[in-house]
Amino acid sequence: MLRRAQQPDRERDGGFTLNELLIVMAVTGVLLVVVGKGFLQNFTTMRQSQVRSESTGRVQNALEALSRDVRVADPVVIGTDTSLTVDVLRTGNCYRKTWSLASGVITQTTVTYANTQTCTGTSTGTTSSSFLRNVVNGSTPVFTYRDAAGAGTTPTAAHQIVLQLSVSAIQGAPISLQAAVDLRNVS
Repeated sequence: MLRRAQQPDRERDGGFTLNELLIVMAVTGVLLVVVGKGFLQNFTTMRQSQVRSESTGRVQNALEALSRDVRVADPVVIGTDTSLTVDVLRTGNCYRKTWSLASGVITQTTVTYANTQTCTGTSTGTTSSSFLRNVVNGSTPVFTYRDAAGAGTTPTAAHQIVLQLSVSAIQGAPISLQAAVDLRNVS
C-alpha cells in the first residue's frame, strides 16, 4: 500500500480538483461582471447620446419650419412673448398661422382662406396640431421682436423676430436653439 501512495495515479492526475474548478469559476465570474459592467455603461452612454441627438434634430426641424413661415410672413398680425400670428401667401391661398405656447406645448393653428390674397372673409378650413412638446423656455420669450436697428419693438413694427426654443432633455441640460429671422415683407 505504501508503494501505491508514492506512485502517481494516472487516473487522478488527468483532471482538476473541485477546489480548482471553484476558484476558476469565481475568477471568471468576477471578470465577466467587470467587463459586462463596462459594456453596459458604454451602451447606456451611447443610447443617451442618441436620444439627445434625436431631440436636438427635432428642435432644429421645428425651428427651421417656424423660421421659414415667419420669413415669408405677409405681415405679422399679432404677437406676444409666447404667441405669434402671421399671414402666409402660398399657391393662391392665404394661410393665417398661429403658434402659441401653453403648458409646455407649442401648438400650430392654420386657418385657410382659399383663392384670396388676404386672410379675410370666410375661411375654408382650420387645422391645429402640436408643433413642439416639452418646451421649457421659462421666463425666456419664445418670440422677441426687433426693429431695423435691433432694438425691441412691437410685433407689427418688427423687422426681425428672434425665435428661442428650449426643450427638456431626458437627461442633462435642456436643448436650447435660437434663430433670428429677418422679415422680408416689411415697410
